Amino acid sequence: MHLLTIALVVLLGLAVICLAIIAFVALTIYWTLEPILNVLGKISTGLEIGRFLYHRLEWLRRRRYKDWYQDR
Repeated sequence: MHLLTIALVVLLGLAVICLAIIAFVALTIYWTLEPILNVLGKISTGLEIGRFLYHRLEWLRRRRYKDWYQDR
């Protein structure tokens, strides 16, 4: 009975160590990729704002120079 308890405690300890190693690796990968993903997100946001402004200004141009666009 005592031998089984010791074996279970040892196996539980090994499981905890394996989970700690997996968590460390996962956090290391996350901390490495997080700044890169943040920069890509800011670039994407800037491009989307630029696209929105371009289409908005194009709409205003078409509205202002409506006759000129219809002649073409």
